[in-house]
Amino acid sequence: KPGSLPQDARINDLVLHPQDRNHLYLTCQYGVYQSGDGGGSWTPTVTGLPHGRARRLAICRTQPNVIYLTIRAEPGKPPWEGGVYKSTDGGNLWEPCLDGLAQRLSKQGEARQKTFNYDRLVVHPTDPDVVYVGGLGWGNHRMYKTADGGRSWQSITNIVDRGWITFNGASVMCLSMSSQDPDVLYWGSSMHVFQSTDGGASWYQRYGEALTDGRIRGSGLEVTCVLNVFVHPKGPNRLYFGYADIGLLITDDAATTFRRCVEGIDRGLHEGPLSMAFDPDDSEHCWAGFGWRSTAGRAGVVAESTDGGRTWRQLGTPETGLPAGLHRALLVDRSSPSHTRRLLTTASGHGVYASEDGGHTWEPCND
Repeated sequence: KPGSLPQDARINDLVLHPQDRNHLYLTCQYGVYQSGDGGGSWTPTVTGLPHGRARRLAICRTQPNVIYLTIRAEPGKPPWEGGVYKSTDGGNLWEPCLDGLAQRLSKQGEARQKTFNYDRLVVHPTDPDVVYVGGLGWGNHRMYKTADGGRSWQSITNIVDRGWITFNGASVMCLSMSSQDPDVLYWGSSMHVFQSTDGGASWYQRYGEALTDGRIRGSGLEVTCVLNVFVHPKGPNRLYFGYADIGLLITDDAATTFRRCVEGIDRGLHEGPLSMAFDPDDSEHCWAGFGWRSTAGRAGVVAESTDGGRTWRQLGTPETGLPAGLHRALLVDRSSPSHTRRLLTTASGHGVYASEDGGHTWEPCND
């Protein structure tokens, strides 16, 4: 009904007017709404917007009539209708601010998420012409800045120190500006945290430390997804951590420092392991099931290591008789001869498979 939000509105952002606590703004899939009575009633203010897919708002603290907005382009659908819009009259009329923002659309056969979008943005508290906006999605790992009120944007993705996570792009999942010093900004991706102290001219990672000998050490802020932890049977200080996206991290000092160990594993399978098995007679000999998403080209593989997991050789593949599937359980027959270790694994969707030669060839055993 008039004055109310749609019942199915999904609120993406809610912002308070910096000088009037009863004046609120919000965004949802139907555009931008305003309330002048503390949220009792709402009025849509979408004039000038090409559609209603509104995302985030940023209001200048000392000049609150200046508001910036990000809207979401529909993936793969031309013309591109995303980017940043600006209002100079408190949100009643919106104008595009797109010059300099990348607009790539998906090509035929490409993944839909390659359409470039922008989500998080912040505005300088006293200078409404200075705004930062971050690229969102796996193809647009960039930070942009305007110093002329959105008439033009420049990429400021000068990451001086990326840290040890160099295998994933730094999509801007969150963005914050210091309330005490607007030249200090923080930007977080799905795995990284970056800081700038010079208005975005340079960025330094703040999530961990890469040691000179190849080990890595966290700073106390971990943004990773652990799938499994395996303790080496010969000693509790050596542990194997299987992560989504990051892959295998190994520690020899009870989780004080780590090494990322995925050498020999195909890039599309740098996930997990979901399972591990250790040779009872050789502390450096082990097997693992890598991969954790059962999608095309990323189903899973069994690999062997003879140096404690630092490097790997892929053995369990469809070419060796083991069908593509996730390997959530992997066992070694301790009674089998050391030179022909018998292995058992589950392959999701296919059942149980066995190898009589340490993983070089496989046969089903589902009777």
